[in-house]
Amino acid sequence: MAELSSRLTGVRWQRHSIVITNSKRIHHQMNAIREKIEEMPSDLLALIPSARWLIDNFQMIYREIKKLNFSTTGIMPMPVLRNTKWKGLPRIYVIAGLMIEISDGYLSEENILHMLKAYQQAEPLTDRELQMLPEMVGLAMLEHILEVTWKITDVADTKAAADLFVKEHFEPDQEYPDISNLLTHMGERKGGIYFHSHVLYLMRNLSLDEDMVRRYIVFHFADEWESTSSVDIFMEESRQESILESAIRNPITSLRELGEINEEAIFEELSAVEGILSKDPAGVYPQMDSLSRGLYRHEVAKLAIRYGIPEIHVAKRCMSLAEAGQPNLNQANHVGVYLLGKGAKILKHTIRKRMKASTSEPPNIKGLLYFVSLGGLALLMFHLLWLALAQGGMGDGIWRYALMALAVAPVIFGLAVKIANSLFTRSIPAKSLPAMDYKEGIPDHARTLVVMPVIISRKEQGVEYLNRLQKHHLANRQTNLHFALLADYADASQKEMPEDAGIREALVTRIGELNADTRGTLPKFSLLIRERRFNASEDCWMCWERKRGKLEEFNRLLSGENQENTSFVDILTKPELLLSTRYVITLDADSDLVLDNASRLVGLIDHPLNRAVVDPVKKKVTEGYAIIQPQVMNHISDSVSSLFQRVYSGKTGLPNYSMAISDVYQDVFNTGTFVGKGIYNVRVFHDLLDNVIPENRVLSHDLLESCYVRTAFTGNAHIVENFPGSFAAYAKRQHRWIRGDWQLLPWLFKRDLGPLSKWKILDDLRASLEPL
Repeated sequence: MAELSSRLTGVRWQRHSIVITNSKRIHHQMNAIREKIEEMPSDLLALIPSARWLIDNFQMIYREIKKLNFSTTGIMPMPVLRNTKWKGLPRIYVIAGLMIEISDGYLSEENILHMLKAYQQAEPLTDRELQMLPEMVGLAMLEHILEVTWKITDVADTKAAADLFVKEHFEPDQEYPDISNLLTHMGERKGGIYFHSHVLYLMRNLSLDEDMVRRYIVFHFADEWESTSSVDIFMEESRQESILESAIRNPITSLRELGEINEEAIFEELSAVEGILSKDPAGVYPQMDSLSRGLYRHEVAKLAIRYGIPEIHVAKRCMSLAEAGQPNLNQANHVGVYLLGKGAKILKHTIRKRMKASTSEPPNIKGLLYFVSLGGLALLMFHLLWLALAQGGMGDGIWRYALMALAVAPVIFGLAVKIANSLFTRSIPAKSLPAMDYKEGIPDHARTLVVMPVIISRKEQGVEYLNRLQKHHLANRQTNLHFALLADYADASQKEMPEDAGIREALVTRIGELNADTRGTLPKFSLLIRERRFNASEDCWMCWERKRGKLEEFNRLLSGENQENTSFVDILTKPELLLSTRYVITLDADSDLVLDNASRLVGLIDHPLNRAVVDPVKKKVTEGYAIIQPQVMNHISDSVSSLFQRVYSGKTGLPNYSMAISDVYQDVFNTGTFVGKGIYNVRVFHDLLDNVIPENRVLSHDLLESCYVRTAFTGNAHIVENFPGSFAAYAKRQHRWIRGDWQLLPWLFKRDLGPLSKWKILDDLRASLEPL
């Protein structure tokens, strides 16, 4: 393999559809072979061990072919040879075929690593080639199987011909058997060991004596083996059949075993880029999850193709920049800053050997095109409306048209938004956020609390909420992940109600039981209860600002403020836990935190490129994000779901893990929208939002919070929630949301919100008018 690398150096990058093309050819030929074998007598096939291997594994072979039929390797460019006898073929495909040839059709994780390491001593393979390695090995293995399969069918054909030869030239019912007709020259078949061994097998079955067998051998083998016996012929056939059986057994066994190996581990061990980036001076890269490491390597590959240089050169220059550090850059010693962050311009200018680049933000051309296309689509639809009215004789009066246009404006703008969003999400790659890998445990500096802000009217309800909190814990059992119930009493006509004591006692008892079942110096479960205060505008006793108030006052406690600055009266936890908490995941009472998604959210918000950087003067997040909004999905419909839920809940369950879910604001403007269920940075959230939103003014605060603190959307983490079970519940929720949206109308005229934030508010108001 080391010698081979020097012969496979001349490549060019281009798209190649070899996987799809060859897999279709293999499928067609395998169908022909299968039909041919099915027509053969089963007793004849039973004499061919390699044929039995093939018949027993047809389904597995077809399954592997089906995998290749859905290949996407032809979409992306790959190194294609341009100088050798394999000119025009992908280099990794040629290498895969040669590895199979060298190993006699048997590939394992061990010998793949051994051969490719030897090859890369002289010429490193690109990451793109290593990513395609499993498919190319599968394709080359199937082609090897196809080649062997044709040999097996030739053997079967030969034995079938021998069978026919004996039937045509020998009459077994004779009183004195005569084999004279068998002593004829066979032309091309003369000397064919499979043919003659089968004839001898049939003669033995016909109980012919040894002299007749000897006469047959002497006639057909006298020129080759003077002292040949039937045993010698059978042994030679057995030797050749053993070789053929091994030739079909090895690739079939390899396909089974290779389907179970850790492809990611092999890739990372072989990738030269992975080896370079793993030496990240900041020590961040090795602690990232596999998707994020792949994101970095993909960026290296893009730059290598764009500038026509090897991937390892890009990776080395990125490492050089990280080792030196750059002024005016946060996390300047992390390689990711130069691949996906503000240092990307510096890396590109270093590759092109130009003067030092500026780290200032470039104008958002995509954002400008988005709003231009949005306006153009809206004008086009208004023009079509004008033409339709004119055609119907209603376009004479400008005032009549203006009133009609005003009436349908929410619908027209809604269509324009949907079309523009669809166009941009399809044409722009979904933006993925890098993340740390905290699945095995969250570090101390990233301690996180999962909180459920709830209103409790009955003690049974409160216990059910704590049981739900326990369910979240059972699905997310990482260290430094804690859970808290933020409880309010229901609105009342007085400060304290008779049932309050019972509710409190039930909650305290249950929280004690939950903590008794866990270990650790800090409690796994916490309980915080607020008191009612008189609200003049609502003319009742209620807990201050409901959900927003709970979170705002909770953030004060986490930020070190005294309990007196809040309305919490019962705090069942340790102060050390509150003061050491850096992030909070907030959930609704009907939300489910999917398995290990809490650690995924913490890994996202704690990644150096995502950590919020606040300008203390402008009171604004300038880099990173203060909130990460995961994708929210509806629960899977089941037997107890209502007809309304099954019809109107839309997509349910989780999306396929390989699909990146897109959000147009995240992809175009690098900022998402908060919907009230996600993770946030406690200190940043508190510093930028405490006492910013006035009392009794805002019901729907989630959108407003994401306008003040920078938010990111991610499709790589999920929260599942219930869809309303009836139309009445759905209408009640919509009324609450629409009422909250219109309460944000005054913020359209505030100077402390940017244009994009005001557009989000305006678009929500527009959407609320569509049902009218």
